[in-house]
Amino acid sequence: MLYWFASFSIFGSHTRLYSATAGMLAVALAFTVYLFLRELKFSLVHSLAIMLLTIVAPSIDAVRFWFTPAGIQISIILVLIGMMLALRAFVAPEGKRISLHALSWGFYLASAIYTETALPLIAVGLLVYLTRAPFLAALRRWGCDLVIVVIGYSATLSFVDSQPGFSKLPASMWWEHARLIGDQSLTIFTQLLFPIPAGDRSIILIGTAVILTAGLTLWSRDDLPDSSRRTLRRWIVALGISLTAIVAGYVVFVPAMLYYEPLGPGLATHINAVTAVPLAVAIFAVLMIAQIVVAELIGSRRRHVGTMALAVVTVWYAAIVIDAGNDVRSNAHIWALASERDDHVLHVLRQDLSNPVSNATIYTFGEAGTVAPGLPIFFTSWELNNAIKIEYNRPDLSAFPVVTNGIHPVCAPKGIIASVESTPVSAASLYGRSYFMDIANGKYAIIKNMAACTAALSRLPVGAYSYASREWED
Repeated sequence: MLYWFASFSIFGSHTRLYSATAGMLAVALAFTVYLFLRELKFSLVHSLAIMLLTIVAPSIDAVRFWFTPAGIQISIILVLIGMMLALRAFVAPEGKRISLHALSWGFYLASAIYTETALPLIAVGLLVYLTRAPFLAALRRWGCDLVIVVIGYSATLSFVDSQPGFSKLPASMWWEHARLIGDQSLTIFTQLLFPIPAGDRSIILIGTAVILTAGLTLWSRDDLPDSSRRTLRRWIVALGISLTAIVAGYVVFVPAMLYYEPLGPGLATHINAVTAVPLAVAIFAVLMIAQIVVAELIGSRRRHVGTMALAVVTVWYAAIVIDAGNDVRSNAHIWALASERDDHVLHVLRQDLSNPVSNATIYTFGEAGTVAPGLPIFFTSWELNNAIKIEYNRPDLSAFPVVTNGIHPVCAPKGIIASVESTPVSAASLYGRSYFMDIANGKYAIIKNMAACTAALSRLPVGAYSYASREWED
């Protein structure tokens, strides 16, 4: 709430400042990921490579380009800083150990107070601790962390249950939703791991399973050099922790409404924010395991194969980055267009209807509801209704977009009711205080009675569902 309040107070209606803030938070998160990996003793090159994957992954477009959930990245940054402090605490001198653990726990608490989003990362922290600390020491620290996780989720569930606007799935549908989330998360993994269209993702999954099986087999061999064994162990452990974190990040959405899907277009991709970091680590770990397997199993028999394996993996990684970067760039154009159309609608309203009567309600016509499925210009009941209050700096104003498959006005005897299908989304707006505005030409009329309302609806154009035929990149 403070993040939104402070930003709205400073930025007002300057949308580019919001976009810049979202972008800077993405960079800040990526840099924190780099520092975290360096704390875990990953090499400079590997840390930078994984950091880059957290930026170019197209599955988290929303937190880069949509200011509202971009603040989720603050929560993740706080958790990663807290985890770095915890790792240092385990090896710190006795006098500093307790203070570092307390400071680390404080960062976790700050993250949970800000938003519950990063709680899954705290929940799997034990696996990270075990890379640095003995089991009992790691378990004791993890037990303290679980206090935050349990209280955090209890508070979240209590809030959701008390709000009529939030809906949860019946328990009978949880398994179906879990399967849907699992299926889509596998698709995200395979699309990022193998950027060349393969048609059937099962081929990629089988290939990944073969690589991992070969890696585990190689790890068990007595003749494997110690340096290769340590490196292979590092990447297998990193992959295991990352996959566990991905599962934990998605499990919390299982009881939620079906809107929460990893492959949901546009706004829905914000649910992938927590999984972005472990996804990047998992993808890179698979590449490193593949390189070691080829170098050790084949390179020992043929000269220069180890070097060739490294070259192939480097090209493979470059292809992932380039393809993902192109997808993000393509999707950025859709987000930019949505912002432009938002600005256009508000500009027309402000310019041509500069001073609506008090407690007025404005219904807009002739503008599409979305620029692409999942990314609205103004579509739902709360978007334009809140934007109009900010644009005019008048809390007494209301506004609703009239679009296909969305809101439509109903001419009632005493006023106009904004409805979706047959469900009202607001109280009736009084005649004499209701405006119909055609965004296409900037003309408006104040509706004074039911007959005028019916006549106006017969001639005004309902906005299309989508502004243009645009598709999201994977």
